[in-house]
Amino acid sequence: MTLFLDFRTDGAGGGILDEPRVLEGNGLVDPPELRYLGQTLPAARIAGREVVFATHGFNVSRREGVHALARLERDLNLPPAFVFVGVLWPGDWWIPVVNYPAEAGDAVQCGRLLAKFVNTSLSLAGEVSLVSHSLGGRLVLETVKHLSRPAREVCVLAAAVDDDCLTGPQYDAARQNAKRISVLASRGDLVLRIAYPAGDFLSDVFYDDDDPARKALGYHGPRPRAEHVLHAQIPGHEYGHGNYFPPSDLNKPNGTQKPEAFVSEALLGVPHGWP
Repeated sequence: MTLFLDFRTDGAGGGILDEPRVLEGNGLVDPPELRYLGQTLPAARIAGREVVFATHGFNVSRREGVHALARLERDLNLPPAFVFVGVLWPGDWWIPVVNYPAEAGDAVQCGRLLAKFVNTSLSLAGEVSLVSHSLGGRLVLETVKHLSRPAREVCVLAAAVDDDCLTGPQYDAARQNAKRISVLASRGDLVLRIAYPAGDFLSDVFYDDDDPARKALGYHGPRPRAEHVLHAQIPGHEYGHGNYFPPSDLNKPNGTQKPEAFVSEALLGVPHGWP
């Protein structure tokens, strides 16, 4: 059974809950079987354990997020010292590229709310780590920026944030508040190569103050290099934007599972066997 923090309102339109709902259930069946547990994680489940928050990216519905994150938890197969919590946020793709600025803003807002949740509700937890895909990278970096204690591991895959964000005003504070940030990137990611600059330009116009001339962190890694940041670049062009997390379609196979192994190794603090 997977635990989830759900920041999504029930109606269409991408509303955000100020206080997330805690859900638990089976995300490996369709439709998912979930039950409401309240607004705090069960104390007995988190006491003395490391809580790993993992979140999806852009253009993901609640159901798709539940499926992909439940599959990710199964694939990571973390030992009992860890507690996996999937984070659901309203990153739906209503109008391709054009609504990216609103979703980037939603990711940032949910990141601040997740930090508030951790700061007020996770005093019993031993450590906190975070994992993300795509635009979920903004959510987790925003979370770490506002945490009252350092995150142990922050693992960002195909991160849809600027490549210089970890040393600039946007997320240097997040880097300083993380014991390590692990970046997995691929130049085979056509979404980050082609669509990200267009969407990020609109985001700069309407929302944030990063640099529209920069490429994505998940495309070629961090520039410049910085302390506490591990950069792993996937060779060749085999891995596209959708090859990092398990598919949300339960009927689709899960590829090589190498990115999941990378995440598991990062969390366990063991040497990476790939890339």
